[in-house]
Amino acid sequence: MFTQTELLTPIPTPNGNKHCDDWELNEYFYQHYWPDLTATKTPIRFSGETILSFKTSGGALIRALENYLWGKGEPVHSPMPAYHDDRIRRVSQLFENHPTHFHNHTEEIAQLLAHMTIFRQRTHCLANFMPLPILSSPSLNQTKGKAPYHDFPDLFFKEIQRYYTQHNHSDPQCAWEQNQSYFDLFANFDAFVETNYLKAYTEVQIAPDSQSIFWKLLRRPVNVIITDKNLNATLTQFNALFQLASATIEARASQLNEA
Repeated sequence: MFTQTELLTPIPTPNGNKHCDDWELNEYFYQHYWPDLTATKTPIRFSGETILSFKTSGGALIRALENYLWGKGEPVHSPMPAYHDDRIRRVSQLFENHPTHFHNHTEEIAQLLAHMTIFRQRTHCLANFMPLPILSSPSLNQTKGKAPYHDFPDLFFKEIQRYYTQHNHSDPQCAWEQNQSYFDLFANFDAFVETNYLKAYTEVQIAPDSQSIFWKLLRRPVNVIITDKNLNATLTQFNALFQLASATIEARASQLNEA
């Protein structure tokens, strides 16, 4: 049994080539909840993976703020930070280094930074990890990180649901044939969700609306214009996304705790 606190405590990023969601580093967690997926019971090789990542939304927020400041004549564009914590710092720096442009939004920014930090912490906790197979290249987890899913599990799990219900119409980039032995472990999509404790991720829409500024920033950021007129709405949208993401991870922690 894992407590709610244990499930939501951030896992430190280790030195070396392992990730904090690594199977070996958290073997006690994976074996407790998925005992039938251990190497002695199935020939499939698994890795521990993060379900809902801060990286995509953090990057989109950086693009939004740089877009707005560029329109104010501030030459702020720079290479996108690769790591989660560096993206947090970049967002904070953009606010701190240009206070005159954000002085009318101090309350919204304070809330945004608080909820962004919580989501970042929740990203790498046990409650946001699951085992996925290493059967294809790219792997299922790597595919989840690409377009059109961009690491939003609700979008990716809908595609898996489509695989179970409409096999011929599912996304070929998921390499279903190579991963078939994994999906055959579950009788249907409901069994996939139940076995992996994914109810929290499949009952809500985490990804923003397809016509929102968020997706425009991901797809064609040069065509997006953030001005004083829509800045507050943009900050509000990201704030809501960060809150929902954290709440979803906390809901899964509760489900795991009760299992």
